[in-house]
Amino acid sequence: MLSKAISRYFGRKDKDDIEEIHESLWNMKDIRDDFRLFFKSLSQRFRRKPKPALAWYPFSDNPEGRLDIRDIYRYLLWEGKRSGVPRLKRETVTEYAERLHRHMPEGAGSIDQITNMYSDVRYGDIQAPEERVDNANTLWQKVRNLLRGLRGNK
Repeated sequence: MLSKAISRYFGRKDKDDIEEIHESLWNMKDIRDDFRLFFKSLSQRFRRKPKPALAWYPFSDNPEGRLDIRDIYRYLLWEGKRSGVPRLKRETVTEYAERLHRHMPEGAGSIDQITNMYSDVRYGDIQAPEERVDNANTLWQKVRNLLRGLRGNK
């Protein structure tokens, strides 16, 4: 009799602790949203990043005044690009000068001198004397006319 009373007591206690509502840890909508967010962030991780915009440098067809050697080389690159001979990213300044020689053999000497002056100023980190800058400006006028001749206007 005592054992039946004890078993009824524990049996009733187990029945009282059981709730009829069954809850899940996750909601299906929330799981779906979590998976979407995960796969979206995963796809963005492997997406190609846009190339940074190049710094804009104001160029004009007829620069006024005297240019320094770095500006002359910037104009050389700009005019070369407009004339259909752009400098490739993998090219050094000397390789670009050699490619310009193939398009304008008559300006090879001037292009070489401008390239050498630019290399000295850019990579040698030296100040160019005023006579060399004046010489570079006259050479630039010749090369500019040759480059414009490639695209048909002078």
